[in-house]
Amino acid sequence: MHENIPYKIHQIVPSSPSYQDFQLIKNQLLGKNPGKEINIERREEHRDWCSYSLGFYNDNNVVGGIRFSPLGHGLTFTELHSNIVECVSNPFGCFEANRLVLIKDYRRGDAAYSYLVDTIEWMGRETSCHTIVASSVSRFLSLYKRLGFSVVGEFDISGKHYNLILKEI
Repeated sequence: MHENIPYKIHQIVPSSPSYQDFQLIKNQLLGKNPGKEINIERREEHRDWCSYSLGFYNDNNVVGGIRFSPLGHGLTFTELHSNIVECVSNPFGCFEANRLVLIKDYRRGDAAYSYLVDTIEWMGRETSCHTIVASSVSRFLSLYKRLGFSVVGEFDISGKHYNLILKEI
């Protein structure tokens, strides 16, 4: 973690109180089904249990989080709606960053950037992850580019435009 930022990240599991806090923030900011997917409850349950979820903390309070879901199994939103698997040399060891949320008070300054740098470092250090992909709406693209992601494609679904982004770690 960056020494000059008083924020921290921790892995959280679906059965934990911290995960429930993350879910609450996620549902408030994104809604329960932002991609308008069929069978969302079942899909989300599978994604939750096979993914790495990281909570963003300030002191002991969850202020946001992110989930990293494995590619190569047909589970992720990006896999289901794009050609992202064709953009990576090996989908196994590749994870989709999704459900990124951060409460409004922490979106200013470098907090979001710092949390994401730390999550990328954590994924590289603690998992078999070699590549991170994501579907990004335009307003977050500059943040992802600052983190070293490249745009490798795009797609539209449910009236929304997404950029496919990728970063090797």
